[in-house]
Amino acid sequence: MSKLIRLGVVGYGSRGASMSATAAALDHVQLAAVCEVKPDRLDRAKQDLANVALFDDYDAMLASDKIDAVLVETPGDNHAAFCAKALAAQVSVLSDVPCVYSYDDATLLWDAHFKSSATFMFGANPNFWGFVDAGVDARNKGLLGEPYLLEAEYIHDVRHLFASSPWRSTFPPIMYCTHSLGPLLRFIEEDIESAVCFDSGSHISRQQGQHDVMTALFRTPSNVLVRITCSFCNHFKGGPHYYRVMGTNGVFERTASRGSLQPARTLLNSTQADELKDITELPVGEARPQCTGASDGHGGADSAMLKAFITSLVNKTPSPLSLREGLRMSLPGVFAAESALNGGRVTRVRYPWRE
Repeated sequence: MSKLIRLGVVGYGSRGASMSATAAALDHVQLAAVCEVKPDRLDRAKQDLANVALFDDYDAMLASDKIDAVLVETPGDNHAAFCAKALAAQVSVLSDVPCVYSYDDATLLWDAHFKSSATFMFGANPNFWGFVDAGVDARNKGLLGEPYLLEAEYIHDVRHLFASSPWRSTFPPIMYCTHSLGPLLRFIEEDIESAVCFDSGSHISRQQGQHDVMTALFRTPSNVLVRITCSFCNHFKGGPHYYRVMGTNGVFERTASRGSLQPARTLLNSTQADELKDITELPVGEARPQCTGASDGHGGADSAMLKAFITSLVNKTPSPLSLREGLRMSLPGVFAAESALNGGRVTRVRYPWRE
């Protein structure tokens, strides 16, 4: 590979700055431009980065012919519009999560994608965790059999981010289900068909429009059940992520840590191997073997994800995490939030490729 990808970033908050630094350290990447509407953040980019064009107008950056691809790191409720503009300008996109805020966002992005020759990749970094790879490998080897119940929790108190990221304060947490649903959907081929969801409302802060926790139960056409719980306002001090896949031949589980009392563990038991008859701990965590640097965010997942994106652009290969895959793990959350608004009514999950 010899091609250099000129990379832009829109949104230079804490996440945008972190992803910029990780991307700039990769081979075949020239960090070429940053766009940010807040003057203080644009000044920070000027201090952090050398030989990078700075913009306060996104359209101007896209029209500048300075970038081949862009990382969309804007507030989470408006990613789709930024992605669609880039695709229309034939600029490839890596979108942070969530990629859509509504079904209209999904159709906008779907139409823009199919009118563009540029690449879209969904930036779901949990899909690149090493333990997820290990679980999918066990599934592919028949150690789990056919999954029939998949569960995940994302319990993360982010109230400290409400001031700097106001969109988070009233964002329905179940719509941030990609961190949970993304890894689980790697174990099954079917799309989610229907959703039921309940919302606790705000017990902790007592603020109108906020949500302590939301829990959704999803179902596929073959009656595989998926349970997701998301909470961004709580007093939980353990690790934020938990996953379990129950199959006809075994169970795969990734436990959440309990601070210094108990580390996160990757567990497997299976009826298909004598050495796995009892619960067995697998020697794998978040990091993939090739991405274990101390500066790599999310246990190396950010680096692995960005590297996959850049490699696909250099080699002109399909997106490592396509728009269809992104919408598979995003739209169930949109319709689960709709279910909660309607008192937990069973709600059909719609997809642009079925309309």
